[in-house]
Amino acid sequence: MRFFVLLIVVTVGGCVQSQYRYGVQNSSGSKCASPSCNRVAVGGDHPVVDRIEKVVQSPRRTMRKFLGKDEPTLVEIIQQRSEAFGLAQGYLAINGLDDVYVDVRRYEPGEHWERLKANDRISGFWKYTAGTLDIVGYSLLPGRAFHSDHYSPFTNTLSLNSTDSLDSLYESGLAKQFRKQRLLGTYAVAQRLPFFPLLHHTQTTSDLLTYAREMNDWDLEEELYPATYSQIGQAAVSEAIVVLPAVADEPFYVGGLIGMAGGVVGSVTGNSVAIRECKKLEIAPSAMNAGDKMIENP
Repeated sequence: MRFFVLLIVVTVGGCVQSQYRYGVQNSSGSKCASPSCNRVAVGGDHPVVDRIEKVVQSPRRTMRKFLGKDEPTLVEIIQQRSEAFGLAQGYLAINGLDDVYVDVRRYEPGEHWERLKANDRISGFWKYTAGTLDIVGYSLLPGRAFHSDHYSPFTNTLSLNSTDSLDSLYESGLAKQFRKQRLLGTYAVAQRLPFFPLLHHTQTTSDLLTYAREMNDWDLEEELYPATYSQIGQAAVSEAIVVLPAVADEPFYVGGLIGMAGGVVGSVTGNSVAIRECKKLEIAPSAMNAGDKMIENP
């Protein structure tokens, strides 16, 4: 299975590239002087969604208590959320994605509907079919309650609801891949078909790993390997489930469990690749120093 994930990564291009490609052809093309270029909105109190959030997050809190882990303080949560927001904003800014809306813990279905109607990158057909379904999903399953980050190509909105910096960066990377597409609506709908999600995730992985390498941020790159490879592993297994008729006869939860297993294998594979890349980075300076000594002492 690990070999399968690595084969996909190498074949489709989910690895560090020699040169980072800034920006996207179909963005506004403007350069942000600071990460504040994006239209950022922070949500306030929302009693109904907040009550749902308490119920949804109750099992997680119970599990933390069972494992003897303390709940993060409000100060820690704010700090983690600020770090996640800053990482996503920095990535969007350096890639010129200043037209992306950034919502931090917001739940505004009406505003999302207006954004959908105003999105000239989506054709009318996809706006009122797939785009409408996208907003229905946003309305019924608020990411704020589930602490999930998500980018919607239909409303061009990056919703940040977690405190996980890697999740916020990954969704920003997905946003870049979406914004590169000429037929954005068709490409977004194609994510429901086989192969397309796998290609989407591997290209995002390659972009983010190359971005971290370009920024000379090894700590970020090291953390990205298991996180991004987990996404590829999950996508790869999901693709396999679609084409394997035997799985269709299994209970509904089997597919989810198999997908989780693929994510775990992908994460383990990513850790292995991170160790390998770390060794390469350690060898390169020593080899360079040895070459310098040879020149100094011919």
